[in-house]
Amino acid sequence: AISSALPTVEAEVCLCGLSGVRAEEMAEDLDAAKVSDCLHRTGKGLRHMLKDDGPFDVAVIMAGTNDLADDPEPGDLYQNILALHTACHKAISSTSIKEPSNANN
Repeated sequence: AISSALPTVEAEVCLCGLSGVRAEEMAEDLDAAKVSDCLHRTGKGLRHMLKDDGPFDVAVIMAGTNDLADDPEPGDLYQNILALHTACHKAISSTSIKEPSNANN
């Protein structure tokens, strides 16, 4: 099996997956102690989470697709995602950005 060829890695994972939250809202709530989603679940603002629950070695930001339903200005969406990336970059030494793949391509 392929799994036997892979190295064993121990990792602690901290997750804050909130449904229906737009990058704009995430950027506005970076320092919030409590953020709610459309299913009434709660989490923390990203910068608050990085300070409260860190230190972290890696962050994966999945943001921007919910914003597309509102047909945002591309520059505004970019700035909101950049704010999230910047918060991670200040807390984690190495960061990168990858756009989500488009199912139509």
